[in-house]
Amino acid sequence: MAPVLGFHTALRAAGLRDVLAAELWLREPLDAARLNGCGLLVLNAPQHFEAEGGAIMEALLERLGDGEAGAGWRMQRVADE
Repeated sequence: MAPVLGFHTALRAAGLRDVLAAELWLREPLDAARLNGCGLLVLNAPQHFEAEGGAIMEALLERLGDGEAGAGWRMQRVADE
């Protein structure tokens, strides 16, 4: 998670505003050689995207995940408006 958090910090330091991160994990990040999920940055997200995006993330997890430990998702604001 450290590289992702560092990337988010760099985005804020660059002065970007209104940035939302949607992250999907299919498993715990225990093996550096194995991708554990994916993420998407949304700049200037449409109204209600943050609230309604959870349903999208749940559907993706249900279809792509196979119940491994550490599976989940997060929608978080990386930089405020």
